[in-house]
Amino acid sequence: MSRYFERSRVIAILFLLVATQTGRGEQPPAVPAATPVESVLDRYQPRSNLPELTGTDYGPAGLYGPPGGTYYRARSHYWGQVDYLLWWMQGEAINTLATDPNGNSVLGGNRLNDDARSGVRVRGGYNFDCDALCGVMVDYWSLGSHTETAAISNGAANGLLFPFTDMDLTLPSNQINGCVCLDLLVGTAATLPLNSLSVASQSQIWSGSGLLRGRLYSSYCCQDGCGCCPSFKRNGFRVDGLFGYRYLDLDESMVINSSLSPATGVITGVDRFATDNDYHGVDFGIVGERECGRWSLEAVGRCGLGINRQTLMVSGSGNRLGGVFAQTTNIGTFQHDAVTVIPELNLTAGYALTPNIRARCGYSFLWLSNVLRPAKQIDTRIDGRFLNATVAQPIANPPAFFPAQRFETESVWLQGLNFGLEAWF
Repeated sequence: MSRYFERSRVIAILFLLVATQTGRGEQPPAVPAATPVESVLDRYQPRSNLPELTGTDYGPAGLYGPPGGTYYRARSHYWGQVDYLLWWMQGEAINTLATDPNGNSVLGGNRLNDDARSGVRVRGGYNFDCDALCGVMVDYWSLGSHTETAAISNGAANGLLFPFTDMDLTLPSNQINGCVCLDLLVGTAATLPLNSLSVASQSQIWSGSGLLRGRLYSSYCCQDGCGCCPSFKRNGFRVDGLFGYRYLDLDESMVINSSLSPATGVITGVDRFATDNDYHGVDFGIVGERECGRWSLEAVGRCGLGINRQTLMVSGSGNRLGGVFAQTTNIGTFQHDAVTVIPELNLTAGYALTPNIRARCGYSFLWLSNVLRPAKQIDTRIDGRFLNATVAQPIANPPAFFPAQRFETESVWLQGLNFGLEAWF
């Protein structure tokens, strides 16, 4: 027992001596506080020098890359793109409206409104996490209004003619054994002297969409370690899926001013054919993106499927009840719903100017099915009595059936180049 107390006394004395000597000496230097990380996208530091930061600016808490690697600040959640569009749209094919004395086309027989046109496209989105596993995006583009005109004058002096198919039911050539059969009616080729004629074609198209975007596959990795990093250090490939809603509006019109001089008297007319295509549908697609340092390549394939509300408006005026191509037989407003498919392809190359700004240059292709266009609705089969100043109107015995009300659709393509910027903020 005495040995136990003796040993305890020695330990206590030694402890007091150590404490006394420590109190008489200088204090050890304080451990410096960790230096805060600068909030600059291209600033990176060894992981060992970083405090345990949290928050969306730095990715999930504690995610600094592999031990001993490099930490990079992640891209921001918001992003946006602005592109200048230099696109071409398939022009409208019009029938031959004027010929020379030899029957060669002088106006018509080609396409109008197929020149290059300028436009703008704006995209923006929000990612729910720094790795962009899932997000939302909106898309808007417009080519604005574009008009092309073609005209001829002094037609009578040059012997120009207005060709049409005469559907006058009183003509013997349009009868079979003195009877009229509309199902077998072909009409008779005819021409009238032409004084002047002009055509103005106008077109405007725009589209907007809202989409969900989610990651399907990713092999992204930083050059100095995997994790969130800016464009300067990103390498890899990712694939995203798209699903959402698209709206597209195509408004077009064609106005024809004509002056004819048949033997019965001058016929003048102003004919207007206008179409409106209002498309509503679902959109789905896939996005593939490859990044290598500052350079990137993106391919986007989308396809829309929906209903196109088609509207046709025909009007005519002149020194008769109608114009020339617009008569009582086809004047009015008509509507029809059709299923329309809109496939789209975008190929874009990018170069990172700064860690959060990228220059873009690319190519786009868009195809529309079941589209209503004005030129397709112009019927050159005309009852000759409409163009005869001596025939009283309205025509009743027998009634006129031409020009007929048409509702013919076609497909349209758009393609062109894109130049713009992309930013994360």
